[in-house]
Order: sequence, then structure tokens, then C-alpha cells
Amino acid sequence: MKSKLSLPLVIAILVASAISFGQDKLPTDEPPGYGVYYKTKDGWQKLDYARPLGSSVGAFSGATLNYHGAEAALQITDRRPVFYFDRVPTARNTIIVLFERKKDQREVKVIRSHVLTAKSGPDKKHMPDVTVQSVNDHVISVSPTQELSPGEYLLTDSGGYGGYDFGIR
Repeated sequence: MKSKLSLPLVIAILVASAISFGQDKLPTDEPPGYGVYYKTKDGWQKLDYARPLGSSVGAFSGATLNYHGAEAALQITDRRPVFYFDRVPTARNTIIVLFERKKDQREVKVIRSHVLTAKSGPDKKHMPDVTVQSVNDHVISVSPTQELSPGEYLLTDSGGYGGYDFGIR
């Protein structure tokens, strides 16, 4: 007695076989765990949290936070990178700030002061606009709306008081 399989059943079996056969080669659509990530062609690259090492304050120059090293560990060529925040509650408030590079450190001016006034937060000309989107219930993507110029940057939700650093080459 011959058994007949329906065409839809045969197609379903073939698709399921193909998916399970190549499962280890399929890229994942979300980061592997808690933290901030950049997706490279080779997989997910986790960004380290960077804290300022010190600060300098001047009566008429304001306050500057100093970060260790002339450049971040993560250096990329993508001028419009997309960063993925997995289970980071403050991701919706993230901004990108351009560092000022010095010989052996990077700086963010967090208070700008003049003779009679002072303003807190980085200068808006050092903060490119960003797009923040929900990917799913626990992942948020953050990307600049325009191409970034080469330099050192900080992803931060606190105006420069710590964040995730990266460089554009």
C-alpha cells in the first residue's frame, strides 16, 4: 500500500529540515544578553561602560570630565552605527556626545560658564540627533540621524557622566 503525503506537508517538512540544519549559521536578531551592543558582520560586540577618571573646573571655563585613553576600545567605520540596549532601563534617554580628544585622554565639557552665566550639559553642537526605537519588549536601538564624522563618542543618558564609548574611523 502506497502512502501519499500532501504537498503542504512535504513543504513544511523540507522547510523545517532546512532551518534546523542551518540553525548554527543563522544570525540572531537580538543581542546575546544584558548590556549595550554593536552588531558587526562577525556578530555582536559588547560595549564596556566608561566612567570619567577625573574632572577639571575653572571659574570662567566651566567643568570638564576626563576619560582615560586617547580612544575607545571599539573602533568602527560605520558612520551611522546602530547600538542595541538590552534590558537597560535608561536607554530611551540616551544621547551621543562627541569627545574632545587630547594626547592621552578624551574630554566632555559638562558645565559651560562665562562671566555671569553657566549652563549644564554638553554643548548641543557636540550632540548629534539620535533615533531611539523599540526592537522588542526588552531591546531598544539608538542610532544617529545623520552620519557621524571621525572621532571619539560617548553614548550616555547622563550628559557625559559615564556611558559607553566608541570611535569612528
